[in-house]
Amino acid sequence: MEINHLCLGCMSDKGENAICPYCGWVEGSDPESGQHLPVGTVLQKKYLLGRVLGQGGFGITYLAWDLDLNIKLAIKEYLPRDFATRTLGETQVSIYPGDATTYFAEGREKFLEEARTLARFDDHPNIVSVRDFFRENQTAYFVMTYIEGMTLKEYLKQQGNSLDFSTSLAIMMPVMDALKEVHSIGILHRDISPDNIFLTDKGVVKLLDFGAARQALGEHSKSLSVILKPGYAPEEQYRSKGNQGPWTDIYAVGATFYRLITGQVPPEALDRMAGEEIVPPSRTGKEIPADSEAALMKALAVQSGQRFQNMNEFQQALTSSGQADAGPLPVDTPRAYQAPRPEPAPVPDKTPSRLLLAGIIALVLSLLGGGGWWFFSSQQVTSASYSFDDGRRYTGSLKGGVPDGFGVCQVTSQGEYQGEWKAGQEVGKHTFAYSNGNQYVGEMKNGVPSGQGTMTSTNGTTFTGGWKEGKMEGQGTLTSVNKSKYEGQWKGGSQNGQGRYTFNDGNVYTGEFRDGVMSGKGTFNYIDGSSYTGDVVNGMRDGQGVYSWPNGDKYEGAFVNGYKNGRGRLTFANGQVKEGLWTKDTFAG
Repeated sequence: MEINHLCLGCMSDKGENAICPYCGWVEGSDPESGQHLPVGTVLQKKYLLGRVLGQGGFGITYLAWDLDLNIKLAIKEYLPRDFATRTLGETQVSIYPGDATTYFAEGREKFLEEARTLARFDDHPNIVSVRDFFRENQTAYFVMTYIEGMTLKEYLKQQGNSLDFSTSLAIMMPVMDALKEVHSIGILHRDISPDNIFLTDKGVVKLLDFGAARQALGEHSKSLSVILKPGYAPEEQYRSKGNQGPWTDIYAVGATFYRLITGQVPPEALDRMAGEEIVPPSRTGKEIPADSEAALMKALAVQSGQRFQNMNEFQQALTSSGQADAGPLPVDTPRAYQAPRPEPAPVPDKTPSRLLLAGIIALVLSLLGGGGWWFFSSQQVTSASYSFDDGRRYTGSLKGGVPDGFGVCQVTSQGEYQGEWKAGQEVGKHTFAYSNGNQYVGEMKNGVPSGQGTMTSTNGTTFTGGWKEGKMEGQGTLTSVNKSKYEGQWKGGSQNGQGRYTFNDGNVYTGEFRDGVMSGKGTFNYIDGSSYTGDVVNGMRDGQGVYSWPNGDKYEGAFVNGYKNGRGRLTFANGQVKEGLWTKDTFAG
């Protein structure tokens, strides 16, 4: 494959297309965040970086291509947002001064040490293997095998938000097997949840993202490794000096298991310490063996000393009721999955095609005797071919020497369309079958979509709305294969003006778009009940705005790159106010 034909959104061969016909990636797309390495960056003179697959508090994961082996990979970059950042377009990491410099260096060494350790598990079926690790750009990276499939979070959505006990056990037992091995060499995961469990398209369960994993570095370093997912994190992770061990991951495994069976995330650990009850699955109407339920509730004990102290104990207790040990997942459980992201509308490629239908028409005409003459309204009407100055070739009804009636028109190297013509111009709806498999149905002019119409790509992405000279224009709706949707204004082929974007996870943005990116004034409404209204730049909260939490807390003030940054006022639901300067979500006084 030629490198300049490689799509950096999915690493497929897109040919000479500016927009990938497989995933919709637009060649030359800017990073979604200034912290991301520029798309097309090459690391170690062999790893070509594509789009960002995900970002957490301690790092960024990129899609990548091995230029030597010609295989798709995933590369994780160490970039703890509390201690370092990156300027848009730069490759070098900028480390904050003071103590942050020391903390960053300590974490970087631990990151590499972790990579070395995980590389030992390259043959473990339930751990994503580490193939390589190195230093560059003042930070560190490790290279992982790229796997096709979907996260457990995505699978839950497909299955109606919950699973039966047997299926849940089949998924979680391999996760526990992986953690048992990792714990044996002194590493904790500390971030287990449906987001970080992956189901491959071959039905294998993989444990992802050891970015939260830290071997004990002393009390000081522990304070740096607190990464929390409310409901999944035990109480000791809320304390910088909390006593963490295998029991910490056991709580998160239990919380994930509880989420699979009940469809609900357990109450936050601190709320439980204050007396909030966690309801056993059987009391929510879910079927679960009594002994297994007792084991699950023990794993979810608030106090760490009351939980199982190692993963093997938990596994044995879960299956002590006679429940058969979990076997492999059904082969059709996970299907191919791509990280959710907006996709542009489908476009034709430049692949040549054969005009089968036009050939049949020409054959019929020849059998009718050199053009098939007949008369209509006292004017001579013929069926023959007609060539346009722009290279298009029409076969069908002619009147007065120009296309008039039904016909098929070939667009050089792109495909063919058919429909009604009047006085040499397309009228009404035409159907355009592009050579790459895409299809357009709607109004056309001079061989390109113009007016109202629908374009459907081979991967299922559709656009319905206005077109002008082959580009989306006016009002239109784009629905991507990952179920995200944009409804609003278009100009020059991109989202421009007012629109509404519904993410595939249920979050919604309503407001201004510029050149296909959320920018201007807008409102985000999140599925957890929180919301933001204000300035948006490149899809992030940036400028002046108001962020409201479901519990009634509200922040009004400055934002930078999604963080509270600058002067602002935080008003708590109880009336308490914190006003002043903020730095990256932290109150500075």
